[in-house]
Amino acid sequence: MKTYKDGTIEYYREVKSHIGANHRVLDFGSGRGSWYYDDANAERRQMRTLKKSGNKVIGVDIDQAVLSNPTNDENHIISDSWIDKNLGSFDLINADFVLEHIEDDEKFFFDVNRLLKKNGYFCARTPHKNSYVALGSRIIPKWMHGYTLSKAQPDRKSLDVFKAYYKINTLCDANRLFKGYKDFSYMFTPEPAYFSKNKLIRPCLDFIHEYLPKKFSSQLFIIKQKINGI
Repeated sequence: MKTYKDGTIEYYREVKSHIGANHRVLDFGSGRGSWYYDDANAERRQMRTLKKSGNKVIGVDIDQAVLSNPTNDENHIISDSWIDKNLGSFDLINADFVLEHIEDDEKFFFDVNRLLKKNGYFCARTPHKNSYVALGSRIIPKWMHGYTLSKAQPDRKSLDVFKAYYKINTLCDANRLFKGYKDFSYMFTPEPAYFSKNKLIRPCLDFIHEYLPKKFSSQLFIIKQKINGI
């Protein structure tokens, strides 16, 4: 069986390379911090921890669950009024597996652009629109999503499953939305995240990851730098 790089470790290594001393970091779509509770891998947990001496990490979400997230220094329900109070105040905005759940992409960019400092970074990880993960989400009837995910990722809790739209899930989508930003984005093929222990399905996923075009198995690592003011 082919050995793949861990997508979480690779992504957060990239994110942390753009975080300097005394930076303010916004974890956009932070949720309840499920990885803190559910990921038993110590290396992944350490890599995902963005808090460090001198920095401040703030989590925001539309879900009330964010208010009890233990991985941030502060947590808030995001709103237009909260955004108005924090214009241009963040050195880096992280959106990990959030873009696929954005319904209004223009409003999302409008908010991110206002919150980000000049020369600040926007970082996001999301499935490619044509990956088997995204295709399966669109093909499988919505009423079967919970059951399918329970089989594909047995350790994933139902409260961590959200509706997906896949509006910012190609490099072209991101370039269109973040026009004028400096681009460092790329596609990354991680280990299969679904049915990884299934002896029948796993070989098929390994074949897709190894031999088909990257878009069928890749995640997008969206890295954008804001080079203009608000």
